[in-house]
This record gives sequence, structure tokens and C-alpha cells, in this order.
Amino acid sequence: MVNGIIGKKLGMTQLFSEDGSVTPVTVIKAGPCIVVQKKTVNTDGYDAVQLGLVEEKPPRRINKPTEGHFKRAGMPPTRVLREVRIEASDEATSVGDKILVGIFNDRVDCAVAELDISRGTSPTILGIPQAVLTTTSARPGLLVRKSGANGLGLGVIIGTESDPVVAVGGAPRTFIDQIEIVPRPGHQTQFKTGEMDSGALWVSDDDGRIIGLHFAGSPGRALANPIAAVVEALADRGISLGF
Repeated sequence: MVNGIIGKKLGMTQLFSEDGSVTPVTVIKAGPCIVVQKKTVNTDGYDAVQLGLVEEKPPRRINKPTEGHFKRAGMPPTRVLREVRIEASDEATSVGDKILVGIFNDRVDCAVAELDISRGTSPTILGIPQAVLTTTSARPGLLVRKSGANGLGLGVIIGTESDPVVAVGGAPRTFIDQIEIVPRPGHQTQFKTGEMDSGALWVSDDDGRIIGLHFAGSPGRALANPIAAVVEALADRGISLGF
């Protein structure tokens, strides 16, 4: 696993503590990055990956050697390149992998995205107008729904302590206490869930409250991180969701 990322300084700000003291803070936008090259001890004398910082504006000019370097990797050039050491046993990381700011532990797999102001936004979830930004606990038998890339999906919770093994970066990883969701009886065609729904919120039919964050699924099964665990993990990184 890559334990580093390239960032860009945005500016400075201040944090005020309860006793009135002021701490200057540097604001950094971290990533997104992409793996451009992977080095090994056999070919390069050490194990590392070369990361490229993906920016809104691509570099205007690049020399021929750099252009050839990116062509061999099969990706557009980036202006900033940095190396990050990895473990020799890291076989999961490959050229082309995206390295994002996110939260990853044995209960939560989520990322933090920044809104694109050029796109329209809505305070409600598409197709679920009754959804409210309040969390609630999951329980077996609870009817839930989500709105994602595959459309509006209707499901029912069959378990809240599932310990699935999920492929992450090409390697198996065990998650614990996950919410398991399947199609409602007689509504198999309305389940509509899959890989592209990652990040969608599962919402309770009872009161419209959020029960979990979709992170893995198939045509007949979905897995969601418990929303309380997601909120707690983000809070540990200083990120507040406002509920």
C-alpha cells in the first residue's frame, strides 16, 4: 500500500483553541495522484512508486524523454513527479492506480471529494426526497434504498455483522461489522446496485435517515459501512459532515 501522497499548498489560516491561543496552519490540497512507475529492488536497487499529481491544467511543455516516460506508462503527463518508498512485498500497487485522500480501516472505506462548482448541486438525494442528513442504526429486516450510478435501488438488510473479504487494490482485505443488503422479496429487478454505486448512501424507509455508505456490491448483494463508523473515522481526520 502507498503511504504517501503529493499535495499543493493553497494558503495559510489559523486555528483558535479554547484557551485563546492561535496556531498557524498551512492549507494543503492533497492529490489526486496516479502511479506512473513502479520500481523494484531487482531492477532499480530499491522498492518505490513514482507518483504524478493530477492537476486541472496539464503541463504546457514537456521534453522528449519525459514524454516518452509517460507514453510507456500509458497516461497523460503530469507536471509534478515524486517517489514514495513502498514495502518489497507490495504486489497490489500497479502503474495506473489512483492514490486519493481517504479513510481506510477495517470498518470504513471512503474518500473525501470536493464539489465542482461548475456543476449543479441539490440539497436532496435524487429519487429519495424524504432523505434527511441524520444517522440511524441498521437492523436486520429494515427496508432501505439508495440512489447511485445504477439508479434507485430497493433493498432489505439481512445482517449488520458481516465480515466480508473484498478485493482492494488487487489484494484481499477483510472488513468487519458491515451491513449486508439484498433485494427485497419480489423486487429483485429493483435492486439496481453494483460497483459504480460506491459512495452512495443507504437510507431507511422508516424515517429517511442514513444507515450506511455503499462500498461494494453485485447484482444480488450490497455491502455498506455503518454510517456511525464513517462519521467517526472522518471526525478523527478533522472532517465534519454536519450531522
